[in-house]
Amino acid sequence: MPKDITFYEGVQSGYDKLVSKDANGIYFISDTKSIYKGDTKYGGSGDIATSTSAGIIKPNSEDFDIAADGTLSLYKPMSINSFSHNAGTLELGASLSSITFTWNLNKAPNKLTLTAGEQTNTLSNTQTGDSLISFDSPLKATTSFTLTAQDSKNKIATKTASVQFLNGKYYGVSTVNTDGEINDAFIKGLTKQLTTGRTGSFTVNATAGQYIYFAIPSSFGVPVFNVGGFDGGFNKIKTFNFTNASGHAENYDVYKSTNAGLGSTTVVVK
Repeated sequence: MPKDITFYEGVQSGYDKLVSKDANGIYFISDTKSIYKGDTKYGGSGDIATSTSAGIIKPNSEDFDIAADGTLSLYKPMSINSFSHNAGTLELGASLSSITFTWNLNKAPNKLTLTAGEQTNTLSNTQTGDSLISFDSPLKATTSFTLTAQDSKNKIATKTASVQFLNGKYYGVSTVNTDGEINDAFIKGLTKQLTTGRTGSFTVNATAGQYIYFAIPSSFGVPVFNVGGFDGGFNKIKTFNFTNASGHAENYDVYKSTNAGLGSTTVVVK
């Protein structure tokens, strides 16, 4: 059965006067900062640890992190595991007065900030957290936000997340056959997809008498349509100043399939 270990505290002269030492005793000597187990010395003033003997260890401060509770661990450069927000993608013309940002770091930072343009917000120094940020002026255009995390050694990590404001491209089917009936309400009645460009594909079902329609901002350029492996089959029938559901106005080009009643059709836009 293992014997109990007893701890002793005193000065060097007192330890030296002991006729016999407790073989299972640990002696802490305050004036020489020495430690003994029984008669064996394990370190003291001036005794530096080596690969073969115990002694004082002097950690390099650049090699270790010290937590708020005093925990010592090998130094890890500051890094950001994830950084996101809850705003999603917005339509041009909309506005945004606040966003909740969420982050996860590899360790608690000494300083954490969020910057967009000239506005900088100081966040809580937590490894994982979220924060509701209100803006001096509501956002109305695509904006990038940079999270900057700094550790106790002034090492910095950054990560960027953007809030996008995009135009829509619209597609669908209708029996409308003249450009005079194509207006804001008509375009808003089609399926909307917020996007940065004209390319992509969509599938619709054009029954008897129904044409396939596609509308994009004129700034997106001229599309090439491909149906069933063949290019063509659409004509531009109108360009007009379209106002979307969020109040943004811009010139849109509207395209209509040459033929009606194409049934279930996948259109590739290039």
